[in-house]
Amino acid sequence: MEQPYDYSLYNKFIEKFISKGFQNIDRQDPVVLELETLLDQHNQFFYAGDLMQIKIHFSSKGSLDYIGVPPEELDPSAFFKAVHPNDRVRHSLATAKLFKTAHELFYLEHGKTILSANVRVMKSSGQYANTLFTIYSFYSNSPVKTVYLLAVLTDISHVKFNKHSYHYYHGDDISLFRYPDEALLKVGSIFSDREFEIIKLISQGMDSSQIAKELFVSINTVNTHRRNILKKTNKANTYELILELKESGML
Repeated sequence: MEQPYDYSLYNKFIEKFISKGFQNIDRQDPVVLELETLLDQHNQFFYAGDLMQIKIHFSSKGSLDYIGVPPEELDPSAFFKAVHPNDRVRHSLATAKLFKTAHELFYLEHGKTILSANVRVMKSSGQYANTLFTIYSFYSNSPVKTVYLLAVLTDISHVKFNKHSYHYYHGDDISLFRYPDEALLKVGSIFSDREFEIIKLISQGMDSSQIAKELFVSINTVNTHRRNILKKTNKANTYELILELKESGML
């Protein structure tokens, strides 16, 4: 993992350009130039836009090198096209969650949320890279009443995940809007491959006895895994966990 940098610079970007609705931004502005330098060093790019209008108003120049789309031409459809076919369901569910939350913030007229997830994205080189989307959404009534987003995309191909494990977070812990470290990437990525196998079989309606036969292990082993799964997730039952995993596209 690259040496992290302080994401407070994005707050400076927001404070400086929100009055413009993140439009018509001077690319030679010192804040933009500093961000561009950091993004280039860390194999990232970012964009800002309006969730209610479903428009990207500004993107850093790295979008061209990362996914082959010039910043002036970047729009939300570019990501759906670039996402690996096997990850599109998870990407679509996360996108639906993003827009649902945006409408909730809009009608509440306050609030901010973080949505963070990783999917494989085809880069301009033609190779897929495991990419972390870290999306900060927030309500504003200036210059218009809307919900803006600022999204940072990071190449995390060098990070090893379990076969069935993905990072996913959705909530109001703004501290998670930061350069991805080991602790952040473990959020939502806590199951061993065996645990995930058991979760999947439970979701198919199997009980512990059936799972034991399927996996050629003892019932006691299955039940131990089930207890550990609930302990890890702080869930009262596996039904609640399975519902949450399906909603996030992880199952």
